[in-house]
Amino acid sequence: MRRASLTVLGVLIGIKAFSAILGAARAPATVNIADGDVAGLIAAINSANASPGSDVIDLAAGGTYVLTIPQDADNGLPAISDTLTINGNGATIERRDAVGTPHFRIFQVGGTATLNDLRITNGRHGNMGGGILNFGSLTLDRVDLSGNAAALYGGGVFSWPGSSLTVRSSTIANNTADTFNPSGCHSCSYGGGVNAWGTLAISNSTIAGNLTGFAGGGIYSNGPVLLVNSTVASNRALNNAGGFAIDSGGSMTIVNTLLSENRGSSFGPTNCSAIGPVTSLGHNLSTDGTCTGYFNQAGDLNNTPAGLDPAGLQDNGGPTPTIALIDGSAAIDAGRDSVCAVAPVNGADQRGVMRPTGPRCDIGAFEAPVVVVDEDGPVVTCASPDGQWHALDVTLTCTAVDEGSGLQNPADATFFLSTAVAAGTETADAATGSHTVCDTIGNCTTAGPINGNKVDKKAPTVSLTSPTATTYLLNQSVNAAFGCADGGSGVATCVGTVATGTAITTGSVGSQTFVVTATDEAGNTSTQSVTFTVAYNQCLLFDPSKSHRAGSTIPIKLTLCDASGANVSSSSVALVATAVFLISNNAPGPLADSGNANPDLQFRFSDGAYIFNLSLKNFSTGTYALTYTAGSDPTTHVVQFQVK
Repeated sequence: MRRASLTVLGVLIGIKAFSAILGAARAPATVNIADGDVAGLIAAINSANASPGSDVIDLAAGGTYVLTIPQDADNGLPAISDTLTINGNGATIERRDAVGTPHFRIFQVGGTATLNDLRITNGRHGNMGGGILNFGSLTLDRVDLSGNAAALYGGGVFSWPGSSLTVRSSTIANNTADTFNPSGCHSCSYGGGVNAWGTLAISNSTIAGNLTGFAGGGIYSNGPVLLVNSTVASNRALNNAGGFAIDSGGSMTIVNTLLSENRGSSFGPTNCSAIGPVTSLGHNLSTDGTCTGYFNQAGDLNNTPAGLDPAGLQDNGGPTPTIALIDGSAAIDAGRDSVCAVAPVNGADQRGVMRPTGPRCDIGAFEAPVVVVDEDGPVVTCASPDGQWHALDVTLTCTAVDEGSGLQNPADATFFLSTAVAAGTETADAATGSHTVCDTIGNCTTAGPINGNKVDKKAPTVSLTSPTATTYLLNQSVNAAFGCADGGSGVATCVGTVATGTAITTGSVGSQTFVVTATDEAGNTSTQSVTFTVAYNQCLLFDPSKSHRAGSTIPIKLTLCDASGANVSSSSVALVATAVFLISNNAPGPLADSGNANPDLQFRFSDGAYIFNLSLKNFSTGTYALTYTAGSDPTTHVVQFQVK
């Protein structure tokens, strides 16, 4: 392996002396830079350099800062010489991609710099550090360093001897260290993504798609390297060592890292190449055999397919692009948990997703989601019939859960099944309807029908046999007789005007209504009633069979009595004759009293009896009937007599 001469590099770069600036300690100054305000950004960096102590620059969230001219011969922004943090908040700093734009890198660091949540792209340099040149202490945290190019060294970033470079949760991708090489010396270029001569620590990061001419398509180092839970994939060196190349002055400690399909054209697949020592702490994966001499500890996998997403770098969530692990990848659950749990991994992957998601953490920068094989439909639970009778349809509450892919319709988390019993019917085994619940991948469960519901929509029946729609005599003894039945929930109450088997009220004359009301256990009711009449009995005080001579007067004498014959006559109860007729042919006869003894055709009340002196003048021979009314008694009473 050839390596660059520091003497030559020193000539090309020059050594800038940084003098210490003494001053009183101060609180960090924070400057907010509006979207696209390149002049403001340049001024803020110059101000930070001029003011000893820590400074912070906050860029506009999602903003874009396009650099068109260099601030000196090499850099698009002023070189950082003091302590500065730039919070990108998802912003992009880029060199203008237009014909005529001069070549310059984006950043040069000579002091202490931390770049957070920032995309750095399209930097160009004719020697080293296409995106960033680091002389000091540089931390890249959640940075996307992509699409930059240098002629010889470090297409993404070049880190000078004695410097330190820390890369966390970042992506260094599609950078090139071979462009603009006027001599066409491909064997002169190193480190397509990263070229580090100082201390290098990379964790939870993706190094992918970078290109160099000779060695270290992804990473070239001539200093100490720590590589933890990172993915180094699809990088290329035109000659050798597509993944990483560790030169004689370098060393590497590597754990939980995945190297996949990195290539060196002259020698075929080359994930690993090292002159300096490489120490595996185990649980690394290489898709070829070039790492076999290094990956020889517990959990190390050589010549093992990585199972990376063929789509490559994608937005899989998080601030920077990543390459996902596909289902079945050998990297899944193959990492060393004790490493994942502590710094610099701290229990999360490059995106910030918790590690582990499965039984163990995964190898590489990406923690694969747990793949749930869902072959079961949702679990549906419905209430059971309560065993009680209901006058209305029964509604049962059901709930559905799916611990796999989830419910297709979230509204199915709670639903209802109801019976549909026809009006006027009753059943102890009513069935509900049914409802089908599916999960998002089409597994379905059908709930219902649920039988055994008791629904009674039919009123009980009433059988009333006494009293009947007839006329009863005053004080007649008549017992009520009725019953109720229900074929559903059963009779709850069966209530009449009086209880069945007891005497109805016949103590006063007039019309009366007897009512029976039945209620079943479900609350349905029905009523049956009958109207009957209570009338006076009449007790005759003359012989109706005795014939009276035509033209004479017949005294019709009687008392009002009850069913037992007891006299209940009273002067307050008026008897009024209404008609007389011949019974044989119903022909009306003359109705006249004799000698005005009965004015207004009223019976005369005397000595506890009623008398009507009926004149038989103009009566022919036959049997006659006299009709009369008695007070409030609605019945028309009849008295017969004979005429000869």
